[in-house]
Amino acid sequence: QDNIIISVKQLDEYTIRLASKIAAYYSKGKKSSSVPVNYTSIKTLKKPNGKKPGQVILDHYKTIYIDPDETFLDEITKMN
Repeated sequence: QDNIIISVKQLDEYTIRLASKIAAYYSKGKKSSSVPVNYTSIKTLKKPNGKKPGQVILDHYKTIYIDPDETFLDEITKMN
């Protein structure tokens, strides 16, 4: 599983959906519909003992279901 980290003062619905689209698009479920994406605040992440760097356990997370597509690429390009 891959992680996406977003640094914002206030996490809103648009940012959650955009980050979830990115995660779903680059996931193994890229060709599926309704890919589950878990998200949580970074302060609730826990590093399991003896695991590789970057591996974490999510605590107090929520799940959003996203249909992967490429339209988010246009949205990201417009942001810059």
